[in-house]
Amino acid sequence: ADKPLTSGIDKSGFDPAVRPQDNFFLYVNGGWIARTEIPADKSNWGSFNILREESNKHQREIIEKLAAEKNLPAGSERKKIADLYA
Repeated sequence: ADKPLTSGIDKSGFDPAVRPQDNFFLYVNGGWIARTEIPADKSNWGSFNILREESNKHQREIIEKLAAEKNLPAGSERKKIADLYA
């Protein structure tokens, strides 16, 4: 059976109360703007900021896990990373 076509556009941030011809920016972003607070320590906030924060968090977890490992092979990439951040 054929699947219905979908656009792949995430409409969860849209504001259906705004007509696109009146204010396209608010139509597309109004829902997200209404639900999202810029963190107090940031000058701006968006999807790329969120991705960067998540990436930094995951990198830190990986490095801390490596630093806690004992008996890493000398000269290995894992040992070099653990030593650098120790």
